[in-house]
Amino acid sequence: IMRNTPEKRALDKLDVGRKFIMRNQAFFASLMLGLDMQQDDKVETMATDGKRLLWCADFIANQCDQDKVSFIVLHEILHVVFKHHLRRGNRDPRMWNNAADYVINAQIVKMGLYYEISVDQFRKASSHYLRHTAKYIRPEYKMPEDGLFDPKYFGMTTEEVYNILSKAAESEVEATPKASSGVG
Repeated sequence: IMRNTPEKRALDKLDVGRKFIMRNQAFFASLMLGLDMQQDDKVETMATDGKRLLWCADFIANQCDQDKVSFIVLHEILHVVFKHHLRRGNRDPRMWNNAADYVINAQIVKMGLYYEISVDQFRKASSHYLRHTAKYIRPEYKMPEDGLFDPKYFGMTTEEVYNILSKAAESEVEATPKASSGVG
């Protein structure tokens, strides 16, 4: 019998998150129920390979409140919905995941708004404003402070965001002063 172990606390939080999605996001719930939930403590947080939803017990149990767990479960489901695991190709894995996270997180925050807002209004809103409008956003959809979020990416494809991030990274490299090869 599991008592108050990290695994038990994590499973309890995951169950609440899954129930939230089943009640509020039927389409995503049908996809979620097709994913095999597996504890994998080599994963730092949560992840998916398109077939499994992998989770770290310590992260879920000790580093997340319930709303954050619900957000992250929905986030991982959207990686599957958008088929990110199939579309990366030869792109840089970390940059691809960051681009995917920007797309997904903007989508989730938009889904959680209690009021209608146009795509242009959403994209022009500051991320600070959207992160801190709790009275307008259901708590389960509130962007965690440590997540990648910029409303300007709402409605873009992951490929579009990847290209923006890639160009920005190239610009940073070009702007970095090169070491002098001269003497003294």
